Amino acid sequence: MGFPLLFQPALVEWANLVLPLKPLPVLCAVGVFTAGLFCGWESKRSFANPERKESRGTLPAVAEVQNGASSKSGEPNKPGKTGGSSEDFDTRLGAFLKIVNPAKRTRAVAAIADGLSLEEVRKAIASLEKSHCLMRDDIVTRLLARWGELDPKGALQYAHDSKTLKFVPAVSTIIQSWVEHDPAAAEAYVLAMPSNAQKRSALEGLIQGLASINPKQAFKVLMDFPQTNSYIAVNIFGAWAEANPVEAAEYVLQLPSGDNKKQAIRTIAQTWAEADVSRALAWVESLANTKKDADPQAIGMVLQAWLQQDSTAAMQWLRTQAEGPQKRELFSYLCDKLTGENPNRAVELAAMMPNGKAQDDALRKITSTWARDDLQGALAWVQMQDDSHVREMILPSVADWLVLSQPAQAMKLAQEVPGKTGETSASLVLTTWTRHDPMAAIAWAAEQPNRTQYLSRIAAVWADVDLTKTGQWLSTFPASSERDSMLAAAAEQAVNNKPESAAQWIAGIQDEQKRIDAYKNFASRWLHLQPQAAQAWISNAPLSAELKNQMLIYLPR
Repeated sequence: MGFPLLFQPALVEWANLVLPLKPLPVLCAVGVFTAGLFCGWESKRSFANPERKESRGTLPAVAEVQNGASSKSGEPNKPGKTGGSSEDFDTRLGAFLKIVNPAKRTRAVAAIADGLSLEEVRKAIASLEKSHCLMRDDIVTRLLARWGELDPKGALQYAHDSKTLKFVPAVSTIIQSWVEHDPAAAEAYVLAMPSNAQKRSALEGLIQGLASINPKQAFKVLMDFPQTNSYIAVNIFGAWAEANPVEAAEYVLQLPSGDNKKQAIRTIAQTWAEADVSRALAWVESLANTKKDADPQAIGMVLQAWLQQDSTAAMQWLRTQAEGPQKRELFSYLCDKLTGENPNRAVELAAMMPNGKAQDDALRKITSTWARDDLQGALAWVQMQDDSHVREMILPSVADWLVLSQPAQAMKLAQEVPGKTGETSASLVLTTWTRHDPMAAIAWAAEQPNRTQYLSRIAAVWADVDLTKTGQWLSTFPASSERDSMLAAAAEQAVNNKPESAAQWIAGIQDEQKRIDAYKNFASRWLHLQPQAAQAWISNAPLSAELKNQMLIYLPR
């Protein structure tokens, strides 16, 4: 199959930033100040009584881990040894609440705890626990991470005693921050914890913290504690592949088979290909020779990088691949990934696929995405195609997007598609057109040779949108076979929302057999949705006993 050359949100979040709804500056200032005073007293009470019995379990005592609560210097962190920030938390929070841009807000949250002293962190967290500040959980996470740098034991105890913080996720955040500053102490502390949900969360934080500084040790912890969420393996091998892809490629094969191992392999393949595509390709090809770890998607990730670096060589390599399931999966993956950035290349790849369902699916996906991103470019390419099968695959996708701006042109494209596919496409286009502009759709349908089919479809769609206007429109037509078809179509749709209106429209059908058929269809739907109401209506309706019995056949048993 040949293909010609191709052509080539920012929602503002306002309202209710802080609850309850009172003047924002006053509320923030008073709330932070008051909660800070309370936190100073409450934290003394909590730390003075570390054995408070909570359903959250217990934390390892300081004596259980040598230097467990020590800083890198071996001396415990103390409030007096932590320097304060040049800009206090209240000022930062006030500035953050004025930010409208989501990206800027995210950056502000990432830096909101930088340089805060231990006392400032405590007060800030205590204040936020009692507020509904925008992105509160994200801000608390950053504050906990900062606390974990300064006094990890104290941060863990505070999170343990807090009645509002989610303790298990907080453990992971604190431990990860601790690892970055004193990995040996953090690891010793975590390994001494009793086995429970808290330890699993702590292990996740430990592994994620170690991943960037000592991936081999992170991997050892992961393998020693298989109950840890194995998705963390992806984080380990992402950083590992950047530092030493050969070593990462060796160790990843030790993971148990499953989706997480596949994701880790793909992460290595993608990262390695950015630095050395030839060695990355050799590695994933070697995996492809084994049934255990073969993964066309990993090869696809390497090929994506290769196509960007040397598309000619990459395309030549793709042409030499033997036919089979792995090639189909590889090409489908590449077509899907390349469509958004280079639809011409994606179509070129689709043309290299053997004729069949995989190629048809790829063409439909490419055309739909292309039409969404560049409607005129996709339309120009579609109009150049002369292969009838290709047109049948791609025209409906373009018509679906074109109807929003050029509905008549979209209907023309849909009508060019033969058979059932064309009928379905035309029906979908007309449905969208009717919902957006019913009068224009009616004017168009009235001029068509098979106008009854189109007008009936419009009646059904409009009845779902506006029963009153649909009824007014239908009343303008004189009694005829065409009107009977439109009434039956509208009634079939109306029975879902207003069965009484549907019954009135059916009564207006002149042709006796069409009317009987419409009543039966009406009964089958209504009896399924509201059996008691439908049965009562049928029993009292001015219909023949024979027809009533035929309608009641559909009553659920």
